[in-house]
Amino acid sequence: MSGASPEPGPVAPGDDLREVRERELVELEVPSLTPRAQQIVEVALELLEEGGMDAVSMRIVAGRLGVRAPSLYKHLPDKGAIENAMIAIGLRRQGAAMETAVEGADDALWTVVQAFRRWGKEHRHLYELMMAAPLDPGPLVRSAELVAGRALREAMDGDALGAFAVWSFSHGLLTLELQGRLPPGVDVELLWRRGIDALRPR
Repeated sequence: MSGASPEPGPVAPGDDLREVRERELVELEVPSLTPRAQQIVEVALELLEEGGMDAVSMRIVAGRLGVRAPSLYKHLPDKGAIENAMIAIGLRRQGAAMETAVEGADDALWTVVQAFRRWGKEHRHLYELMMAAPLDPGPLVRSAELVAGRALREAMDGDALGAFAVWSFSHGLLTLELQGRLPPGVDVELLWRRGIDALRPR
């Protein structure tokens, strides 16, 4: 599972999604951020966690680093590049949280989904940024998306359609939770259980 769909791109009926995505990941040429670009992005992430995207601008990032905004463009061309790097880092961190949680778990699918839910709540602004628009198709974000979806692909035994169904349900319900849109008195835990049980591999 990830901040984006675990199942974009061509997958033929009967394909094992795990194998398809691992091949794609191996073939990607992933760019790396320079140490200074990484520092810029980490500052942007701090601002995001503090106040959402309204708190993130080139001027504010530069101010926290003690430099002028134009100097940032030597390392990252624009705010969109910073956002893409933030999203890539978020996807990888979310994926790591899910993979760590599922180690030794008796119920892999439930554990992965609840780790996804917990991470989204703990990093709401970053999660919302990750889900706000179609992801950049470049290798930086795409590779992170593939890594983030690994735990769900494994929990669903490589079932492409099943993984997408679980992701869709989980993102939808988490969004309702974050936005306070669930009906008063609803048993949210039971709702999660019922949805995931209905979507388990048959």
